[in-house]
Amino acid sequence: MGIQEFITRIISSMKTFRTQMNVRFVDREIETKKIIDDSEKTIFGGMINILYGPKGCGKTTFFKALKFASESQDVDIDVLYISREYEETPELVKLYMPKRFNQILKEIASAIGGSVEISYEGSGIVSASFALFRVVRTAVESIVKGVKGGRKIIIVVDEVRADSEESLSKLRGWLETFANDLGYMNLDYKNKTGGSITVITLVSDALIAEIRHIVGAKVAWSLMWNLSREAMKELAEELNLDIETDILWRLTGGNPRALQTIAIYGLEKWFKEEILKDLRDLYRDLLDIFRDRDVVWRELEQVLQNIDQSPASMLRSMLRRNIIIYIGATSSLSKIPVNEPWIMEDFAYQMPAFYHTLKIMISRRSIDVALKDVLANL
Repeated sequence: MGIQEFITRIISSMKTFRTQMNVRFVDREIETKKIIDDSEKTIFGGMINILYGPKGCGKTTFFKALKFASESQDVDIDVLYISREYEETPELVKLYMPKRFNQILKEIASAIGGSVEISYEGSGIVSASFALFRVVRTAVESIVKGVKGGRKIIIVVDEVRADSEESLSKLRGWLETFANDLGYMNLDYKNKTGGSITVITLVSDALIAEIRHIVGAKVAWSLMWNLSREAMKELAEELNLDIETDILWRLTGGNPRALQTIAIYGLEKWFKEEILKDLRDLYRDLLDIFRDRDVVWRELEQVLQNIDQSPASMLRSMLRRNIIIYIGATSSLSKIPVNEPWIMEDFAYQMPAFYHTLKIMISRRSIDVALKDVLANL
């Protein structure tokens, strides 16, 4: 099977996947091709690949759809999905594996002291109250030892936190120690079977940019963006959103979670809780730093003109609130919109609503802004 036929079959199958809101998965052809086709040089076998992007841009849904497609098609790719299950308990880690891996499930469960179950989809699940990163290592070790057939194995590590000094330190430590080990284990697996093992770590916290220069080339960095305008329109139709496409684009920039939230709670509530609250909290953060309202507004005005030239303290506050994200000097898994005032060379607002709302706040020197004010100035 040629690579193009392989990609076509996977994409076709992904489009039949239903999301947690029971809507059809919409187009991510560019991202799928870059994940699957090694010649794209975006995602690298034998390496830890940090895949970050705006909160709610669809990283988790994308890889669940890819896992679904790889299991429903007769292809030589396997997607293993590892995640903390925060809704159940902060300590619980689950590893979802294709049913062809059931023979090594018990070995993994024994090594981490977990339990094995079979899901209604037929996938094997290992559950354990254990450190997330230790589960990843154990899974790779078991694959090298027991999986045959030269398969391309993608291990997706979800719900990786990078929102505090402590979580950043833990993540940095794992990256620095496991990166070299993974390279050797992948080489061993490749020599035995001809296959490859890739670890893709999903991170939604924009503060991840702070350790990029520390871990350097030990890991590969890739950026996943929101949906394209066309795909956003498709999802909006799936969600039965009766809002003009242009307005949705100018507010959400194609962010899938934002669209889903708007579909459930309405535009007004989404704006107040997801946009206005974060910007008001940012203002209070900056007031604690500068202690002068006029200074805060002047600083914010400079940010609006050019995020890239903002002081480090300002950038960190905006990154911590996930209002902006670093996009410079990184491989992009997605096509990022061009000629948009909310996207600069090195940094971008995670959604355009942040930019448009901040613009009105600055012009009024007030954090009291309503949705109607933003809509009137789009």
